[in-house]
Amino acid sequence: MEKVIKQLVDLQSIDNQLDKLRAKRGDLPERLKKLESQSTLILTNITDDKARIREINKDLKHLSAEIEDVKVQLEKYKNQLYLVTTNKEYDALQHEMDAIKETINTNENTIIESEDEKIELEEAVKRNSISSENIIRDLTKSKSDLENAMINTIDEEQRLEPLREKLAASVDKGLLFTYERFRKARRGRGIVRIHRDSCGSCFNQLPPQTAIEVKKMESLISCPNCGMLLYSEE
Repeated sequence: MEKVIKQLVDLQSIDNQLDKLRAKRGDLPERLKKLESQSTLILTNITDDKARIREINKDLKHLSAEIEDVKVQLEKYKNQLYLVTTNKEYDALQHEMDAIKETINTNENTIIESEDEKIELEEAVKRNSISSENIIRDLTKSKSDLENAMINTIDEEQRLEPLREKLAASVDKGLLFTYERFRKARRGRGIVRIHRDSCGSCFNQLPPQTAIEVKKMESLISCPNCGMLLYSEE
């Protein structure tokens, strides 16, 4: 059992070193992913807004041309009013003129709405362009920071990881599962040293018999209070 306990202690030592190396990178990897996601979303919005602006410009051109065309037709009908000889002809021309006026009114309202939408889209493009520049600047800095952190840690991490894998493979699967479960729940600690007969995790004083059994290293002992695996350096 002493060998098993030593394996877990050695595994904890390697994990502590790896945790420290990864801590130097901090949240940079996650920050990069978030920035890249934000950048993609903003660039997509800019592309979509610009496409919509082009579509609006095309519609505005079409609406303006249609207004000019029907205005010409309206003038023709106005001139024809002086030539009609019956009320029926007059009413027919008046009906056509009213329809043209309605078309002009509808198109002009649509132009106003489209112009307002265009202004909003252009402002959105400006805001997103500024945001995109800021994000790209942050991305560049974060990538540089991560590269520097990787340079300072990657060699040692690559040296430790095979050692960790080899050691973990030699540990009983049940114990390894318990160790890993504690590491996830207890800030990276799967087994802790007792200090002055107290648990190194919850810091509660151990019952005298429990402390003695831990020091004997004849069996793997858990803290009766928090359940953490214990060992002694004595």
